[in-house]
Amino acid sequence: MSLQGPIVVVTEKPVGALVQALAAAGAFPVVEAQLADAPAAIAKIKPSGVVIADIGTDDGAKVQALNRAIARSELVLPVLARVADDAAAAVPDALPVATDAPTGRIVARLSAALRLRALHATVLGRAKLLKAERNIIAELPAAIRQ
Repeated sequence: MSLQGPIVVVTEKPVGALVQALAAAGAFPVVEAQLADAPAAIAKIKPSGVVIADIGTDDGAKVQALNRAIARSELVLPVLARVADDAAAAVPDALPVATDAPTGRIVARLSAALRLRALHATVLGRAKLLKAERNIIAELPAAIRQ
């Protein structure tokens, strides 16, 4: 499955090989953004996924702004985070990827997460269709009702 849609790569230093791998897999555009600029980039381009390659320091306020931008996404927004060894990712619920993982592994994990996003969109679409056509309101858990 190709990576369809825009991807935001959050990094404090250039990660050309990762950007090239994402673009080669079909992602367009691939936007590199520093941690401070990432919330605005997410709000502007509404990406299909986010890859946290290197956020440098743990600036709590900037990380919280990033978390809020991710939470405001209409659909499930897959987030992959490069982490060292057993360290926790700065973003809750991010899928951890080893810092030394090859770019192919990151592309594969993101592709799998995007399949989940497509399923989520299908469920929401069918629930809206049921409501519009037959006035049947599907009971969805709050976490997926967005």
